[in-house]
Amino acid sequence: MYKDLTKSPLFDNVKLGFEFEFFSPISRSQLAENLTSILGKNVVSTNEYGSDIPVSYDTFKIEPDFSGGFKMNELVTGVLPYSEAIHVLYKVLNFIDENGFTTERTGLHINISLNEFDLGLNERLQNLNVFKYILGLDEAKIFELWPSAKSRIQKIYKNSVSNIYPKNKFLAETSLTYSKPNSPLDFSYPHSKYFGLNFDKLSQGYLEVRYAGGVDYQLKRSSATELINYISESLYNTLQINHSYSLDEQKKVHDVMKKQRENTLAIKTYENFKKNFPEIELYIDLRDDPRIIESNYLNLREKLFDLITFGKIKKGQVNYDTQNKRVQLKESKLEEGFGIHDIDLINCKIEAEISNCTLYGCKVRSSHVTECRILTGNDIRYCHLDECLFERGCHNRIDLSYIKSSPETIIYADLNECIVRSGIISLDSKVDNKTEVLSGNSKGSKSQIK
Repeated sequence: MYKDLTKSPLFDNVKLGFEFEFFSPISRSQLAENLTSILGKNVVSTNEYGSDIPVSYDTFKIEPDFSGGFKMNELVTGVLPYSEAIHVLYKVLNFIDENGFTTERTGLHINISLNEFDLGLNERLQNLNVFKYILGLDEAKIFELWPSAKSRIQKIYKNSVSNIYPKNKFLAETSLTYSKPNSPLDFSYPHSKYFGLNFDKLSQGYLEVRYAGGVDYQLKRSSATELINYISESLYNTLQINHSYSLDEQKKVHDVMKKQRENTLAIKTYENFKKNFPEIELYIDLRDDPRIIESNYLNLREKLFDLITFGKIKKGQVNYDTQNKRVQLKESKLEEGFGIHDIDLINCKIEAEISNCTLYGCKVRSSHVTECRILTGNDIRYCHLDECLFERGCHNRIDLSYIKSSPETIIYADLNECIVRSGIISLDSKVDNKTEVLSGNSKGSKSQIK
């Protein structure tokens, strides 16, 4: 609960909903019955993943959440006023502690909305200036409250939202003034549900907060409350002055642009690039002839910018294949990268959100890998693989990861402590007894998960 009584007008107009992920040896039907008694709400149980059962103020539901395996439960509440919601939060956390447990795979998702009219706000939450909001967000404070958000598995789902960058990579070469910050429309920020804040939910009238969770999160009542209070206040403060910028915010805009300009100027020409990044070797069709590189440099420049700015690479080998018009990165390291796509990665160390890439001989950790080709020799751990294709007959190792492929996709990899939501494991693959292979359909299915 909040301690400052002067803030009661705000918190009296905050509404909350929760999604509690946890494990329990007790059946879902019995958990629902027990929770109904404790919470004074009608808690409905189902074995259908992502069911269409609606929740409301009076009706909650408990169902499987396969991101943690067949045995993981998710309790979904309806929207509640702040004071009642905090009591429900505490009761459920105590219930989980007495009847179950939490692991690195479990999260606590908090959905926050506001009564904007009663708060005297002229802007609705749907119209939140996300650019301004991120400028003022103290994400370091949040990670202090929830250090588990940076754990090897949890960080897949809770990446930082603080990576603001101009949409036009060469915008930073324009003149800068503190008095006239650039329009938010000129900037981009990460759009993904796999970040600490899911701004995509704003269109539905609420903000999804995903920082909380991890091992024994049910014991962190104070941290959960502080997180709720901080996000609620920060939303209110931003909406009060949604389209104007303080001097501090203007300086932050300037700092973003300054860093962008430094990177832009550093790679603007091949000559500048050689001087600023001596440990990154460039090739065109595997040839290092300076004349050929310079004549093709413009084809390579934007991908170099992405790799350096978003992937933070400092050394390695970059080749541009003129026939396929595709960039290849070899023996490099992507650190906490996002927005990396359409690149062939060879013998790289990867911790990033990547899509439509090809992986060969890579060490991949705590990453979200979407629609990629997995060739051979890859060591993948603590990752989320979504709709990836595996090269026939190749050998890979995947540990402690979640794999969701199309039902006919064959997975050529040895699996350890994985959750295979869909896909076919090859006959030559070694699978340990802690790997769960799930079958069936998700939302809308009439058949239950086997």
